[in-house]
Amino acid sequence: MSQSNINRDRILSVFDRKGIAKRKRASLMAEILNVHNQTARQKLDLRRGISYEELKRVYAYFNEPLDNFRGYNGLFIVNERHMRCNVEVIEEELDFFEPDTDYAFKRNGLFIINPKARQFGREARKVKKIDLLPSPRIAILDNDEKQTDMLTDLTNRLGIEARVFVKEDELLRDIKRNTYECYVLEWKLEGGGTTEQTLSALRKADEKVPVLLFTGHVSEHENVIGDLIIDYAVELVEKPARMKILSSQLIRHLFY
Repeated sequence: MSQSNINRDRILSVFDRKGIAKRKRASLMAEILNVHNQTARQKLDLRRGISYEELKRVYAYFNEPLDNFRGYNGLFIVNERHMRCNVEVIEEELDFFEPDTDYAFKRNGLFIINPKARQFGREARKVKKIDLLPSPRIAILDNDEKQTDMLTDLTNRLGIEARVFVKEDELLRDIKRNTYECYVLEWKLEGGGTTEQTLSALRKADEKVPVLLFTGHVSEHENVIGDLIIDYAVELVEKPARMKILSSQLIRHLFY
């Protein structure tokens, strides 16, 4: 089953639970996603795709959790690059490995497809089919060009789509229309301002989306930053950032 089919079925499931009549579903979905009725109807009929971000918006509208739903069951990993995918495997123990064939092993409920799979011997499974899915999207708010270049280089290597904002008001306008699976924010912007307004807006929209907060001012603002961790459930990233640790944080949030 394709990702779009899965997302459509999840939306139909929440409509069923909430008692939304079939004749009203397209118009309600159009309202939630801010699209034309015809577009919404095509999405429900599988003539147009439904992204994970759109699925999240529908669930957020009904205050329904998506915590336990990934929308994929596998990861295809090449070097540092991670790709979400839906995988079908042959559930038979292996006696030998064939050349030029993909194999997977199970980790944290996911099928992991990479060269290490062969090391798992009889626990590995032969891959029958792989459907690669779109990359997760994150938003970065920072007006330090050197740091944003470093972050976009890292996210590209990891298989993450990143959109960079240099002004806080640009991101605040954007999140009224779009959603992201993770936010990376610089605490102190050039010019003396902070990103607390953005933190507040993000948490009002989504209490659980991961937010990584960059700062090089921990010693100066220890109490304030401590309050931010409590009030907004942010993860602190002290500058200069350690790339291995940062990449592990992003991989954990966006893939596992």
